[in-house]
Amino acid sequence: ARGAVELAKLLGGGKETRTYRESVVQHFREPAFEHLYAPYCRRRFGDPAEVTVNVARLHHAAPGGRLAAFEAGPAARMAEDLEGVEVVLDADVTSVATGRVSTRLGDVEGDVFVDAPPQDVVAWLGAAAPPGVDNEVSRLSCRHAVEVTVKGGASLPFVTHVAHAPFGAYRLVRHGLLPGNGGLAGHVSVQFAADAQDAAWSGGADALVDEVVRGLHALGATDAEAAEARVQRVEDQHPVWSYTTAARLRQYHLALAEAKIVPVGRAGLFAPVDGEGEIAYLTGVATQSAPFKELYRRHVEPPVVDDDGSASLTDFVQR
Repeated sequence: ARGAVELAKLLGGGKETRTYRESVVQHFREPAFEHLYAPYCRRRFGDPAEVTVNVARLHHAAPGGRLAAFEAGPAARMAEDLEGVEVVLDADVTSVATGRVSTRLGDVEGDVFVDAPPQDVVAWLGAAAPPGVDNEVSRLSCRHAVEVTVKGGASLPFVTHVAHAPFGAYRLVRHGLLPGNGGLAGHVSVQFAADAQDAAWSGGADALVDEVVRGLHALGATDAEAAEARVQRVEDQHPVWSYTTAARLRQYHLALAEAKIVPVGRAGLFAPVDGEGEIAYLTGVATQSAPFKELYRRHVEPPVVDDDGSASLTDFVQR
């Protein structure tokens, strides 16, 4: 598969890909997709024929040197480029005009950068939101996040991706192996992406903990037990990047950009941009190195041609 991707470059570029399914099949072929990636994608993100290729690029690429950029984050770089930025929290908006956002706490001049989900931004703007934006945003869907932490899991690595299991989790994480997380040493956290009707979201905590313990036992973590269990549920945590998402977000971002409101960050962009891409995008916005529409296309929207040779099946299986 790796040779096929590299050969496609030499012959004039990679195959056009827009969905998670197309990307994985191009890089790893149909058997790997059907037996490993497809069930994992359905557990975590949704239908692999509708989820965008950016999700596959971010979550199944070998990290290489990108982790350092991710850890650094965009904040320090933005602070250098945007001196004198005024932060206004919980300010009711009364009007929006090019170059000025008026709130009950005063006017905000110049570009306004918002690192918040689209639904929150529309609610924040209220009647001042650009026409039609609320309709586009209302059609963006999210999945809920559930994490169940129990004692045990000493035999597991730091992260275990779950494609096939007796329960609906997509990942097991031992947070206690990270520096500063000593309080979670000897515990394993089981993560679900859930919809409102799923038992993981709507069912009782005790029943969910029992299911998690049974599932961990079936996976070989026989030391798992319900003692000191913790169930956390976070609403609308995982954006669903379906094939209609890009078009709706484009309308949202362009409408806000005309009013000098620029969504930034992963929450604001509603997109799985990695740390390196996020820094490049924010730097471009801050320095106005290219039109906003081009920066958005280059760094946020899914690529038409996915010829990334760093995609790694081994990395995904071992992490």
